[in-house]
Amino acid sequence: MNTPINFQKTVTTAGTAETLISTNEYGYVIVKALESNTSNIYVGDSDVTSANGYILESGESISIALDGINKVYIDSDVNGEGVSAFGVVQK
Repeated sequence: MNTPINFQKTVTTAGTAETLISTNEYGYVIVKALESNTSNIYVGDSDVTSANGYILESGESISIALDGINKVYIDSDVNGEGVSAFGVVQK
């Protein structure tokens, strides 16, 4: 069964990777940097940083499909900036 998901996630402490979502099901998600962001968002694994992450500027997005979307992490240059997301998980 496929279930749609939608949410927003902000990074509490810049420089600290945070999981995008806790669900470990297979899923597909589109992650979009919030338009209100003043700096970059970095997307990657649990070790994501500004030095190795996929860079999203304000309003940019990336599509991700994984066997466990809890493996996706985000980080930012500024506290409180983040992303919106929409996707489907298979339960």
